[in-house]
Amino acid sequence: IFSVLTRGFTSGRATYDLESILKEKGKILSAGFKVTMPDNYTPKLSIPSKAKQDKKFKRAEIKVEKIAEIVRTNQKKIKKDHFITIKLSKGAHNRWLERASSIDKHFSVDDRCNSCGTCEKVCPVENVRLVNGKPQWHHQCQECLACLHFCPQIAIQVNKKTEKQGRYRHPDLSVEDMIMQKGKTTYSVLDKRNR
Repeated sequence: IFSVLTRGFTSGRATYDLESILKEKGKILSAGFKVTMPDNYTPKLSIPSKAKQDKKFKRAEIKVEKIAEIVRTNQKKIKKDHFITIKLSKGAHNRWLERASSIDKHFSVDDRCNSCGTCEKVCPVENVRLVNGKPQWHHQCQECLACLHFCPQIAIQVNKKTEKQGRYRHPDLSVEDMIMQKGKTTYSVLDKRNR
């Protein structure tokens, strides 16, 4: 069993959590890989320039080819940085879990909202609902920021900082792609916390 995840600045504990889930089912993760992409966590970071995005895409393509070869040949290479990431991120991840259900209290919508419903459609955990034509968040947010980045009016904000930030989503990812994957999200960190 191999895993490949994308990340911006950090991948948190995703591979570690996957290993835990697999272990519960009597399975072993043969290798876990990370592919760095442009970071879109606009509450804290600026969106990288197009040139920097393109550079990351090129590096990612090369890495994906190497990963594909490892999977094709069934090699078992655990990346050393996987374990370092776990140690460094455990405290931060636990702090995030403690506040996860209330993260969306910092989300708001401004006057540019035209009630299109894109935010509701793209939320992978169905946390956003239109009420009187405006999005409301229902405290199950996992901070993926899909609602913010896919809003065609740039009307959704997280705190004040995102008002001045750009928006980013992978150029090949469409609203339809996000909607299609919604039903496939069967496990979340919130599920794990609530076990």
